[in-house]
Amino acid sequence: MENINVVYVDNSFDPLLERYLDNYCKDYQGASLTYIEVPFDSSDGYMNLLSKDEIKHANIIFIDSFLFENDSVEGQKFTGEEMQLVIKKHFPYIETVLITQNELDDKIEHIRKYKSGKDARPYDEYYKDIIPKVIEKSIRNVITYRESIKRFIDNPAWEEILKEKLSNSLEGNDEYSEMTKEDIDEVARLLRGIQEKYDI
Repeated sequence: MENINVVYVDNSFDPLLERYLDNYCKDYQGASLTYIEVPFDSSDGYMNLLSKDEIKHANIIFIDSFLFENDSVEGQKFTGEEMQLVIKKHFPYIETVLITQNELDDKIEHIRKYKSGKDARPYDEYYKDIIPKVIEKSIRNVITYRESIKRFIDNPAWEEILKEKLSNSLEGNDEYSEMTKEDIDEVARLLRGIQEKYDI
């Protein structure tokens, strides 16, 4: 059975989203989902967040889109969409999902948090129409990455150093965080190439 770490990052956890994710992970069939919460302190910068073990070993991250739009965050003001790109750059194997309190933007994929005064349905019915589809898609992508890495490692034609880099990238090992920008670009390129080669 596949083991998947589902991480929720927020500076103020939404109790209804929190409850739904926790219950969904406990009840999920077909894979072992571990639900983890990572509180974000406004005094922390994004590099501190990326250095946390819970982030390094995450497979799916739900992150508030406004964490870094506050001027109090060490002078770093940028959008959740930009943070999503940063996470993907550092950890290309992690699936990230943006959550927001605002109305949805058709051009950017978000999940809007449940609003008790606005949404007529109970919170669990509201999230049931959204979150399972997102998690299922993310799980498929994670499994695809894992299968890609396995096939890559089993292929004797590839150099051992490249196999090690790709394996570390998937496992969130410290060695990957120490890679240079060029190394990270190479890992991302190789992952895309493997998926295209095997059509998975």
